[in-house]
Amino acid sequence: MIRTAVDAALTVAFNTAGERLAARQAAGRPDVIWVVLDEQSCRFLEGPLLEAMQDLGIEIPLLAELMESKTQGYCTFPSCAPARASMMTALSVQHHGQFNNGITLVEPATECFPAWFQAAGYATGSFGKMHTMGTEEDGNYGFDRLLSAQSSDWGAVQSAAVSAGGGAGFAGNYYDSTDDPLFTTMEGYTGRGMRSKVRTDDNVCQDSVMVDTAVDWVTAQRAAGTPVLAHISLLKPHYPFNVPQRFYDLVDPADVDLALMHPREAVGVDVVDDYLFTLRGMSSATDEHYRLFIARYMGTIAYVESLLQTIVDELVTDDTLLCVMGDHGEYAGDRGLWFKTGLREEAIRIPVAFKWPAVKGDSEPFVYPGLFSGMDVGPTLAGLAGVPVPAGVDGVDLSVPLLMGEPQMGRTELYACAWVVNTADPTSRQEAFICPDGAGYSKSLRYYDNGTNHGEQFLTVQVDGLEELSREDDVSGEAWFNEVRAPLGSRSR
Repeated sequence: MIRTAVDAALTVAFNTAGERLAARQAAGRPDVIWVVLDEQSCRFLEGPLLEAMQDLGIEIPLLAELMESKTQGYCTFPSCAPARASMMTALSVQHHGQFNNGITLVEPATECFPAWFQAAGYATGSFGKMHTMGTEEDGNYGFDRLLSAQSSDWGAVQSAAVSAGGGAGFAGNYYDSTDDPLFTTMEGYTGRGMRSKVRTDDNVCQDSVMVDTAVDWVTAQRAAGTPVLAHISLLKPHYPFNVPQRFYDLVDPADVDLALMHPREAVGVDVVDDYLFTLRGMSSATDEHYRLFIARYMGTIAYVESLLQTIVDELVTDDTLLCVMGDHGEYAGDRGLWFKTGLREEAIRIPVAFKWPAVKGDSEPFVYPGLFSGMDVGPTLAGLAGVPVPAGVDGVDLSVPLLMGEPQMGRTELYACAWVVNTADPTSRQEAFICPDGAGYSKSLRYYDNGTNHGEQFLTVQVDGLEELSREDDVSGEAWFNEVRAPLGSRSR
């Protein structure tokens, strides 16, 4: 939505929206700080798991605040590269074509939303993981400054950070002598295991260096009087848990209560989860493995909290629009699973929060109890900042319903999918439709797997406080999905 359309919508809604919309009308171009957390489970930010972390001495007020907005955020695909490609391009997975982590995303700059800000006079910078699977500096993603682990100057930037911290080179790391063998020697396990390189100093942690570099860059742009869009993308809490030792050892695995996790379901309930569970040899995992993984995950969340606190303290002023979100979820022991990939709530639900003190009037997140897709972040940030959004994107500008707190003005449905990487049936996939259901805007997850090797399945999951569709519901037919689903390959590139 272009700036004039946003202003017009805000004017019409003024009488019902009040001071917040009036403040947006008066605001100029805000600095936009967009923070992406990697593999952050919503379950650890609310309810019994959050209480358990607090009982273990982990205080994460900023991260816990993300869940207070009640925004129902979902990724487009429960894996890093496809989910992040959707965020960057505002396109569905079918339309940007990056169906798994092994496919390279190559897009013109005009198809990545930072280029919209660039064209509007913003200085744009990206610091941290993009996961486009290519040489990111060879592509133009709309960033004036791009620093990632693939950047040609990354080694020099990290070395300078280590030296500034009193260290030399990249010393100060060690593989944990207890955790690492426990996973790498697990019978049948084919994943990368923990491989956690414990850091003895913040200055050798990639996320710490990225945050510090982003702070310096934003500060310099502000001094020059240029509005800023800064993408700060963290590697954590994604495994391996390469964090400072004080966070790595923060939780004793013996103190983890496995009763807080959802129990393992019967084999055959979920095609994607079952396939990868078997592929990775996780059937040999013991309670010791689960407690260890969960303990390290909790400690790494505490590290992420410390980084977010730095960002808020150093960069967020009254005139700053802050967005903090996850790229996808993480099972982290729920249902007897690790990692992500399936279409359960644990894997596809993401935290999403917006703050803008000059408009909201205080430091609380925007309250928006509606549906939000990962591919909506670009159009929504642009709508809030008054930056034109080009036609032809799949993401929705939710700036007006977000400001008003009116989900009925926003999305009426949301779509996510997951591909099963199976050489015998490479086209099999699962799809989920998350739709409003009734006046209370409750939602149901409608699962469908059209993989010929697995047979048709219509699967639902129980979501606390949300109604569940039955398997006998007539929307499970192939015709219904073909009518609602965007046809594969329908977008002309």
